[in-house]
Amino acid sequence: MLRFFSCFFVLSIFVQIVSAQEYYIPKNIKNAYEKNTRDFSGKPGKNYFQNKSDYTIKADFNPGKGILKGKEWIEYFNNSPDSLGYIVIRLYHDIFKPGNLRDEDLSEEYLTKGVELHSLVINNIEYIGNDQIFSRRNGTNLFVALPAYILPGKSISVYASWETIIPEGHVHRFGNYGPSDWFIAYWYPQIAVYDDIEGWDELDYTGAYEFYNDFNNYEVEISVPKNHMVWATGTWENPHRILAKKVLERYQQALTADEKILIITDADWAAQSVFTKNSSQTFKYSVTEITDFAFAVSDNYEWNATSVIPNSDDSSRTVVHAVFPSTSSHFKDLSMVGAKALKHFADETFGITYPFPKVVVFNGDGGMEFPMMVNMRNDNIRENYFVLMHEIFHGYFPFATGCNERKYAWMDEGLTSYLPIATETYLGGGDYFQLPGIIRRYAMFAGAEKEVPLMIPTVQTRNYSYYHNAYYHSSVAYSVLENYLGQEKFREIIRQFYIRWKGKHPTGYDFIFTLNDLSGEDLYWLINPWFFGQGWADIAIAGVEQDVNDAIITLNNVGGLPVPVDIRLINEEGKLFSKSINPDAWKEAAKTLDVKIENTGSIKKVEIGNPNFPDTDYNNNYYTIK
Repeated sequence: MLRFFSCFFVLSIFVQIVSAQEYYIPKNIKNAYEKNTRDFSGKPGKNYFQNKSDYTIKADFNPGKGILKGKEWIEYFNNSPDSLGYIVIRLYHDIFKPGNLRDEDLSEEYLTKGVELHSLVINNIEYIGNDQIFSRRNGTNLFVALPAYILPGKSISVYASWETIIPEGHVHRFGNYGPSDWFIAYWYPQIAVYDDIEGWDELDYTGAYEFYNDFNNYEVEISVPKNHMVWATGTWENPHRILAKKVLERYQQALTADEKILIITDADWAAQSVFTKNSSQTFKYSVTEITDFAFAVSDNYEWNATSVIPNSDDSSRTVVHAVFPSTSSHFKDLSMVGAKALKHFADETFGITYPFPKVVVFNGDGGMEFPMMVNMRNDNIRENYFVLMHEIFHGYFPFATGCNERKYAWMDEGLTSYLPIATETYLGGGDYFQLPGIIRRYAMFAGAEKEVPLMIPTVQTRNYSYYHNAYYHSSVAYSVLENYLGQEKFREIIRQFYIRWKGKHPTGYDFIFTLNDLSGEDLYWLINPWFFGQGWADIAIAGVEQDVNDAIITLNNVGGLPVPVDIRLINEEGKLFSKSINPDAWKEAAKTLDVKIENTGSIKKVEIGNPNFPDTDYNNNYYTIK
């Protein structure tokens, strides 16, 4: 046994070195490996670092006018080996300012003044109105020069007070869904990520692309007018001071219940029996080591919840909450569906307990994930199942494994589209949830002029190029990897990648090197065309020959990507023969492959294809012997 592991270790090191030499690696990423912040094994390097912040926030939200006012105290910790001469603060709601760059047009009623900063104090120095201190706003970023560097291992204190108007309607994944019904996101000034790849993340937020955040700690107080409920990321610290006795009892029951508990109903709202007092309330939430904080507000939404022990080997519970207007009939059972999904994720699909103690599913619009929060529309049952499972699976990627969604959307969106398929099929059924539907969407754009390789940073894609890479191309690439490696091995590699990078920031290269490392082989022949190259999935029957009693089928790889192939032929007697070709058949035969099927007799018809295998042109999948 010791000899086996010694040989595997040597083989693994050899694969790492070969992989590093074969793949194209940009200079800034190569520099990280040279500095040992990352390792060619796909693991964090011995010098890996990441910075973080502690946020204390007090917010006052007026649902009637959509006005949010806030104060925050931030302690920012520089764990990097670099001395930082400036910081970058994100002001995401500046996307609504006239003249700022956006990926979609907004009508005039959505435009606001953005984030109005009333005060910004860093280490006791006031920046607003101070001409002696340099700061610059550009797009949704605020660049602030520091009078003294933040030295390695040191921290700075930041205080900010601000005001912003949340546009009415629903734009950019959050907004207003009724007179007093709101989902609030990206609402507080936030210090950007400083990492070993780029330094400061200075990318502007323009609406289409998602996020890249540090793992921070939050203490948040949210004040709202009387008779309004607040649901938020984190642990609710003061329910006993806010909820009326009967409602509090239901809430506490739901934390350990296996069945659905109705916490707030229409009748409770009508009787005004939800809260302990008829005045404004301050909700307190806290959470540690998390990438963002979102909240929702309503004075009429129903609320039910249940809990589940997601993993048979772990006694901890996760609570699933559903929050919705009484007219959203399809939402009434989503807490139970979510609980079943979490258990299936842990026991069957992914094998790892859900990383957070709760999920709140809020009926707003679209489908968007936040740590412990989901904002989604109310559609038909089947689509609700699909969106729910996709969004809550994001708890694994990117909220526990902090991928950079701005550069590698295919990592989190692809994994959360592909891996939950088994759970979606188990709970919802129907073709909507299955791989053939994703393959059909992939085939619509694959090979088009505007299709770009997955490893092109996401922010350099637009419109359907973005969606194609993030959701469809990536999911199909994962399916081909799993076809070659086998489900058990592929899932174990993904699990180990999650364990390696939980609470950290992996790149696409860390993912690829992990695949090579844990597979024990150089997968360049498969990974390079699917992730770095240009091509599409299309196998054609180029010809059929009869060799005595055997058939030889010549396949042509029209699109150039290595894919699995199913071959079926029927002889003159009507007997069916079949053979499956794994993707590695194209490892040596890049363009043309001869496949022999024995003892077929005289052939009448040959066809290739499988709804679970990618193919963009079915017209060349059939061959009839004349």
